[in-house]
Amino acid sequence: MERELCLSPRLEEVTLDANRLRILIVEDEAAHAEAIRRAFEAIGAEAEVRVAGTLREYRERVAASAPDIALVDLNLPDGRAVEILSAPPEAGDFPILIMTSYGNEQIVVEALKSGALDYVVKSAGAFAAMPRVVARALREWGLLQERKRAEERLRLQGAALEAAANAIAIADRTGIIRWTNPAFATLTGYAPEEACGRELFDSSAHEQAIYRNLWDTVLAGRVWQSELLNRRKDGSFYTEEQTIAPVRDASGAISHFVAIKQDITERRRAENEVRCLNAELEQRVLQRTAQLQALNKELEAFAYSVSHDLKAPLRGIDGYSRLLLENQAARLDEDGRAFLTRIRQGVLQMGMLIEDLLAYARMERRVLQSGPVEVGSLVRSVLAERTAEIQARRIDPRLELPSLTVRADPEGLAQVLRNLLDNALKFSRDRSVPVIEIGGRPQENCVVLWVKDNGIGFDMRFHDRIFEIFQRLHRAEDYPGTGIGLAIVRKAVQRMGGRVWAESAPDAGSTFYLELPT
Repeated sequence: MERELCLSPRLEEVTLDANRLRILIVEDEAAHAEAIRRAFEAIGAEAEVRVAGTLREYRERVAASAPDIALVDLNLPDGRAVEILSAPPEAGDFPILIMTSYGNEQIVVEALKSGALDYVVKSAGAFAAMPRVVARALREWGLLQERKRAEERLRLQGAALEAAANAIAIADRTGIIRWTNPAFATLTGYAPEEACGRELFDSSAHEQAIYRNLWDTVLAGRVWQSELLNRRKDGSFYTEEQTIAPVRDASGAISHFVAIKQDITERRRAENEVRCLNAELEQRVLQRTAQLQALNKELEAFAYSVSHDLKAPLRGIDGYSRLLLENQAARLDEDGRAFLTRIRQGVLQMGMLIEDLLAYARMERRVLQSGPVEVGSLVRSVLAERTAEIQARRIDPRLELPSLTVRADPEGLAQVLRNLLDNALKFSRDRSVPVIEIGGRPQENCVVLWVKDNGIGFDMRFHDRIFEIFQRLHRAEDYPGTGIGLAIVRKAVQRMGGRVWAESAPDAGSTFYLELPT
């Protein structure tokens, strides 16, 4: 509790600069208590004086509201004041002055040992001077409390230094260690008694220029921080992260240095391992990239071979079988003509398969040109490519497309839409009124597009299978195709950072969905 008390030029006059002073007088002699109260009244002090005649009444008053100071008679009807002093305070912590009629040394020692701040020998003069005594006692109490707080801070700081995980050393201005904490011994191997007297700035592991820079920094009053290689007591080396800060005395001169050390040997070892692994990984990536480039060249050569070397014989087979049907049909029986027709159909199917394989390979290898694509205009462009078939089948495609823009490869997305549109046209061909709908809607960070038809549909048990290459759910005789179209769709969408899925049921149409980033 801290209060500012002001003494007037007359020593017996005391005024209070803080809030109202609360005084508790514990005195069974009513005249004595009244004399003290009048002394405060006489100087006009802002004081609230309460009186208790017994120890029991004292405890009741304190429990209700702790005073700023208590003036307690040494001997009371129900006990002695030492009972108050030896027990913990009932409420708060405040100074206690003992009042006694006998000023011998034994009483003084007993009162002060029990915890009294001071004592007063009762007399008329002592009662009159009580405001000055109280003012002095409160000042002393404030200083005592401040000293206790400072001691507690020092105790806590000392405990923190002792318990710190980092090694801490304090050195004098010449760099000689004067104190270390337990973590310092753990780090260096030097016990406190061995460390004290040694040089803090060991110059055995680095060039002298580093230590000169260290000294110049801390002697200039600045904090120095860096990594150092240091040696333990057993001769082993370790890497430490060290911070050295100057400490100034009351005059402002640098008197000591505080060094905080952290062992980072394992951290540096781990970082070196990571760097080595990264370098090795980069080398592996370069090797893998070279292998992929070589493989891509082989694939390109294969694609050329497929396109040129396989299609040439097919054209010959197709041409000769057509000539046989045109020029030698009369010499062939019905089975012979049927065989030639099937040969030509097989050649046509093989040609389509080669084209789709090449498209799949190109989709895998081609460089994406990712950018903003306006969906509506791209859909209308794809529909225009199929105008003849759409008009021939009297289909009026439904477009549910607000203004939508996605981030995609224009050519890749166009290929996806072509394949899905062709799929919808093919599997709705037997409907009396074919229905095809292309729509889209914006979502958070993406756009969802769909192509819907009212065709034959499929069982959802085969959902994943339909996106695999060469996987078909229907006979080629019934619905021509190579089983590669939807595989191209999935591959293209994945490369653009999206996903594709379908919803369907047998004889209930199908809806294929695309989710693409914006």
